[in-house]
Amino acid sequence: EAGMACEVTRVETHRDFEAALGRGGFDLILTDHSLPDFDGFSALNIIKERRPEVPFIFVTGWFEEEAAIEAFKQGAADYVFKHRLSPRLESAVKRALAEAEENKARRIAEESMAETVTRYRALYDRALHCVYVHDLDGNFLDVNDAALKLLGYTRNEVLSLNVTSLMDKDQLPMAFKTINEIRERGSQKAPRQFKLRKKNGEDVWLETDACLIYRNEKPYAIQGIALDITDRIRLERELRNLSLIDSL
Repeated sequence: EAGMACEVTRVETHRDFEAALGRGGFDLILTDHSLPDFDGFSALNIIKERRPEVPFIFVTGWFEEEAAIEAFKQGAADYVFKHRLSPRLESAVKRALAEAEENKARRIAEESMAETVTRYRALYDRALHCVYVHDLDGNFLDVNDAALKLLGYTRNEVLSLNVTSLMDKDQLPMAFKTINEIRERGSQKAPRQFKLRKKNGEDVWLETDACLIYRNEKPYAIQGIALDITDRIRLERELRNLSLIDSL
């Protein structure tokens, strides 16, 4: 009556139900509450284990309120009384199929997101350069293993630090300028060089490039990548000194 084209497979026993599920291809399951050697709740439990994505509707001549509540608790999409099939069954089926499609799309999106996060985390953790995340005030939220190894801190120690606590006072104006620039523009105009102190007190020069990252479409934190340029800075200074004292 609703004009929905259907291909129907009808079974009456537990064995036939299992066999039909094994063949697959079902978009919807309609079940009576009770059959001579089988019942709807048993079928529902099987579906929950094997095909939880398939919507399940009771079509029955009898359903007490407690049974209806239990059906919903166990995952049934709806129930329809046989003496009220039209138009109740049509709306129940359409709603169940629509919800199943939404759930499928959500599941695919979540799986895709999980895969993306896994790939990102693998790159983040295994990057040869330092990668860091700090909030908009400079408090560290995360750093990768390369940064921990370079600075000599544990992850817990770093998460209690602000990026400015690793700098000398002469570095702070540039640090604040860079953070404000990122907050206003979304990213740095150009890479910047900063001198940081390691846990053991040694200095290390880093060249950084960073940008805003968002959560719920709002600026959430700053993520950057830093290249250790300590050897390059040392060499430049040696060359500069040589240019002043070498007779050539």
